[in-house]
Amino acid sequence: MRPDPVPLSRAQRLALTAASFLFLVVATMSLGPLITGSGWWWLCAFIAAGTLFSGAGFRSIRTPPSLVPVLELVVLLLLLTLVFGGGTSIALIIPTQGTFEVFGELLTGAARTIEQQSVPAVPVPALTFILALGVGLLAVVTDVLVQTFRVPALAAGPALVPILIPGFIIEAGAEVPTLVLAAAAYLLLLRVDV
Repeated sequence: MRPDPVPLSRAQRLALTAASFLFLVVATMSLGPLITGSGWWWLCAFIAAGTLFSGAGFRSIRTPPSLVPVLELVVLLLLLTLVFGGGTSIALIIPTQGTFEVFGELLTGAARTIEQQSVPAVPVPALTFILALGVGLLAVVTDVLVQTFRVPALAAGPALVPILIPGFIIEAGAEVPTLVLAAAAYLLLLRVDV
């Protein structure tokens, strides 16, 4: 990964992180017509915030840019362990072999849930796990594009994943107000970068 051409200040990095977070969580709202309730969205927002803002923290202590995405993935694993690991973890956040077995069961359960449930789906633990994992991975990719490679315009790519999914499942697709909010959040991200 190449270093930034013009180093950003901590305030600029934090503003970019906040704009990236806003953009990602607004894009995640487009899954609303597919899943009942809002608890799943708050969980995804928590995972995205933990992942993105940990990256900002690592950068503020001058962690090498190539290590930040790896450390964000570690934070994602710790957060997933905290929320889904249950009694299999050490000190609630350190995963063990049992934690990975639980994760495997949740992934298998998520596939079954997607096959069996109709829309809107009930957010069972397996489904919320796959949503949290997906949003966490999208947060890492977004952070790499915005902060490391300094191409925030390409951050629309990861955000399109949750925006496009409803169009494949229901005829109406994502709701128009959510699309408008996502577009506004994207423009804000581009403006903050400038």
